[in-house]
Amino acid sequence: MSLPPIQFSKIRRMVIIDCNDVEVGEPVDIGFSLDLTPKFLVIGGGFIEELLEIMERREDIDQIIDLDIIQEISDAIYLKVPETDLPEESNIGTMMTDIILFSQICQTPMFDIDGLPLGKIKDVIFSSEKTEFIFENPEFNKAMSMRGYGQKLEFKVPKEKLSYQNGLLMLALPKEEIESKIQAQIIAKSRGKQLIALS
Repeated sequence: MSLPPIQFSKIRRMVIIDCNDVEVGEPVDIGFSLDLTPKFLVIGGGFIEELLEIMERREDIDQIIDLDIIQEISDAIYLKVPETDLPEESNIGTMMTDIILFSQICQTPMFDIDGLPLGKIKDVIFSSEKTEFIFENPEFNKAMSMRGYGQKLEFKVPKEKLSYQNGLLMLALPKEEIESKIQAQIIAKSRGKQLIALS
């Protein structure tokens, strides 16, 4: 994969186009290895198809696109290959022993190294060189608001600091180090957002 930084929330539902200008579909999820390395985009079907899969009335079969066949991302996601060269549709459920979907990561409880809750992942930025997850902690935001910080704080952490085990995410930083990194970067604002790097 040789890609510039990509924020998933900005490409979700973007049109994917093969090398012959044929529309392939739209990404609805990302498949990660268990060490949280991004592997492929999941191409979703229509609204009814996705709804039936969520309700378990239809088998969860989707097209997947390996990240290394993406040529570029601009107004659309352009592939290096024709649609006919894409792998056959896969049953995502049968891959779950060694793959975790981003939609699952976003629902996974997250804790610091001492077992204190940290909130949940809400976005991911990935490139050829690194992967960083963005999370928010509503309780922390509430506490900071009471101290006069009006902005919504979000946190960016490299995947190397996260581990996924037994259905939980753990950030390999103690609370004191997290708070120190926040204090070094926080700016008093009355509104908006601020992204704090916890690298």
